[in-house]
Amino acid sequence: MLAATPVMMSTAQLPWTRRWTLATLAVGLLSACSGSTSHTSPSNGGDSGTSPDPPDAAPTEAKLSTSWRSARPRGATRPLREDVSRPGLPDAALLALDSAVAPDATVLAPDATVLPPDATVPAPDVADATPGVRAWCPIPGCTPVAPVAGSDLHGVWVGPAGEVWAVGQGGTVGRRSPDAEGGSWCWCQPVPTPASGPAPALNAIWGSSSDEVWIVGAAGTVLRFGGAGFATIGVSTSADLHAVWGSSTSNLFIVGDAGTTRHFDGQRWSSADVGAEHALHGVWGASATSVWAVGSVPVLAQWGGAEAEILRWNPGTGGWVRETAFLEERGAAHFSAISGSSASDVWAVGAKFPSGAAAGFAYAAHFDGTRWTPAETEEDVRISRSYSDVVAHAPGASTGAWIAGGRGGAVLYDGTTWSAAAADTAGLLALDFRGNDLWAAGVDGKVMRHGPGGWLTVRAPTP
Repeated sequence: MLAATPVMMSTAQLPWTRRWTLATLAVGLLSACSGSTSHTSPSNGGDSGTSPDPPDAAPTEAKLSTSWRSARPRGATRPLREDVSRPGLPDAALLALDSAVAPDATVLAPDATVLPPDATVPAPDVADATPGVRAWCPIPGCTPVAPVAGSDLHGVWVGPAGEVWAVGQGGTVGRRSPDAEGGSWCWCQPVPTPASGPAPALNAIWGSSSDEVWIVGAAGTVLRFGGAGFATIGVSTSADLHAVWGSSTSNLFIVGDAGTTRHFDGQRWSSADVGAEHALHGVWGASATSVWAVGSVPVLAQWGGAEAEILRWNPGTGGWVRETAFLEERGAAHFSAISGSSASDVWAVGAKFPSGAAAGFAYAAHFDGTRWTPAETEEDVRISRSYSDVVAHAPGASTGAWIAGGRGGAVLYDGTTWSAAAADTAGLLALDFRGNDLWAAGVDGKVMRHGPGGWLTVRAPTP
């Protein structure tokens, strides 16, 4: 595995996952202090829509004044520092990427490293049952299994033919045939269960077509479905991978624990890791060149807390810059997912756990093409929730966004006001939509679909 480029003072690896409970946030912070390097799983790849970049944006403040530390309100955005001095980085570690990136961005990975070719398990040559007719079940080249009770689904993706994919614990993959072809589910396990333990959890899924689907998961798992079966792809890491997104099959991004980032250009994989202390849980792009990743990083040495951070891809260098961060001083903060409708309408969602608080709360931030600002949400949609996924301009939220709120239930922003969805949306972890078809998956294998009458349970949870 390639060595990561250090960018922070702390080298403790943050062991948080996309569906942290609020208590886990506090425990994770303490673990970071003691040097813990454990990991857990979930994640989601987000919506794959693209749109043009916005016009030139106004520059923002670059320097962190000495008085800001004492004057800053709790939970405010932490300005990025211009006086960056870190091993392997140039003295002037600042870069303006394009119209939507302020010139105070901090370079994290100045150069991409091409990975050596890894062995790839070829996909089996399995033909459809009837030539010219797709057999949705069973999934070709994948061992059929019955879903295990109590297994969570971490990712969902809606395909162009109307099929729906879901992935989760135990290495389980599910695919539902389009409505016109019966709407039936079939489940399988593409990675055999090892003798020493369960199959690696699958955390996120994204595809460019019905026959070009990518899945990522624990222990560096990357799977590619090519229509006839699955191939296991080596990307030179054993870190847990949490999110995958692409603008096409020749521009694919993967992020995960230990600052792991991978990019596929259609021919080869490259690495631009950002430092082992970074835990990255979401990636999404508005176009082939406007791509963001989100997660968290401890800042114990400077602040006694942890911050939720937002990185941006630099296509010129093949690396990442840190666009902004949101600090919860002496507490904990993280982003779990990112998605949007354009480069001037992007959402990052997660949670904060204030120091000394009895409970944490869900948290969201919005990018308008110029700057990131915290979302002004009502208390009833923040308490008892940890936001795990988001889709913008989806059915029922044509000018806003839907957010998966874990066990607290889904949340709707209609462009003006925030509201909690019906109680039966509790447990949703992942969202995706295509056109007017919005789907969600989550705890205990639960699957829901949004229709004219609201959310409907398609597959009941099996605790």
